[in-house]
Amino acid sequence: MDYPHILEDQYRKDLKLDDRLKQVFVHSYDPVAVEEPTVNRSHSLPQVRKPPEETEFGYVEPAMIPQGRFTLKQAVKFIADHEANPNTWTAAAIAKEYNINQDNLEKILFYYRTFQVHIPEDMRKKIPEKVHIETKEEQKQEMLQSKEKEVQNQKQK
Repeated sequence: MDYPHILEDQYRKDLKLDDRLKQVFVHSYDPVAVEEPTVNRSHSLPQVRKPPEETEFGYVEPAMIPQGRFTLKQAVKFIADHEANPNTWTAAAIAKEYNINQDNLEKILFYYRTFQVHIPEDMRKKIPEKVHIETKEEQKQEMLQSKEKEVQNQKQK
């Protein structure tokens, strides 16, 4: 070790330092309790704290929809309407009804479809009678009936 006296100084009591530390006093006071002001909210807190009821698509539909926008429910409806009857529900007619850009709507109608569930005949027998599943014949009859109604409506006009 190069400096052995430093090690000895550390173990020896410094009387000057000890006297100075005896003169130091720390005064500590608790801060005065300040009441936080009550916040006047412009809206009240919710009184019902249970989750909202189940919705069709898993989220609550907005009350107001900006122009040029549409909800998922509306999109499924106009896509299904267009698939069922493309002559009546053209892109122009849908764009006018929902205030949507027609170019974007044409792309939506081109790229998106609604799902159709096809259940084989042998599986239909296993499904309870309470559940009604349309057969291909029923779908064709329904399409013919809707076309006949359209023709009648056009004749009346």
